[in-house]
Amino acid sequence: MKVLTPADGALRQRREISEPLKTNAKTPKVTRGPVGERVRRLAGARDLRPLFKVRTRRRIFELLAIGADGNIAVGEIALAESEIFGETAAHLSRIEVEIDSNASLHAGVAEFVDAMRDALGLRPTRLAKFELGLSAAGLYPSGASNLDLKQRTEPSNEKAGG
Repeated sequence: MKVLTPADGALRQRREISEPLKTNAKTPKVTRGPVGERVRRLAGARDLRPLFKVRTRRRIFELLAIGADGNIAVGEIALAESEIFGETAAHLSRIEVEIDSNASLHAGVAEFVDAMRDALGLRPTRLAKFELGLSAAGLYPSGASNLDLKQRTEPSNEKAGG
């Protein structure tokens, strides 16, 4: 479960809440952890239904900072390919840099991300996968910005840096 907060340039900070699903749990509504509790509060007696499908393939690399005591893991770099299926299909190619919430984003990591973005010609993504999924499914919840799928996915391989 992720909070949808707008990006500040290439940086998107958001709270993520995770919970393992048992193999017999078809929806998070039936689980007893922090995600299930929130989903039950939001859904009430209403049934849950899929809005769209996302298939993501990720290659993850550890992001290390050199410290006085040697290398310290401060986050990860993920190469992600996502296909989104709804009324319309969409495709995203992203490079995501995630920093551990306990690690401070020091100048070395910011400089590395800037250099990677410049060297590879990357640009910040405009939409989160969920937002693009809503658009692909033809869903525009009240209060959401107008998500124009055709405008947002050209060229079809959108990349994010940062």
